[in-house]
Amino acid sequence: MALFVMINPYYIWKITQRWKASREPPRSYFIIQRIVAGLFALIGLSILLLPHMLH
Repeated sequence: MALFVMINPYYIWKITQRWKASREPPRSYFIIQRIVAGLFALIGLSILLLPHMLH
C-alpha cells in the first residue's frame, strides 16, 4: 500500500478523503504524503530483512 501511495497519492486521497473535503488540498500535502509513505515502506522493508541480515 505504501508503494502505491508513493506512486499516486492523489488517487488514494480521492478514494479515502474526497467525500469529506470541500476542496482539494495543496500540492505540498501530496508531497508530504509521498515522503511519509516512503519512510514507512523503508521501515517495513528493514523489519522484514533484518532477521536475514543478522543471521
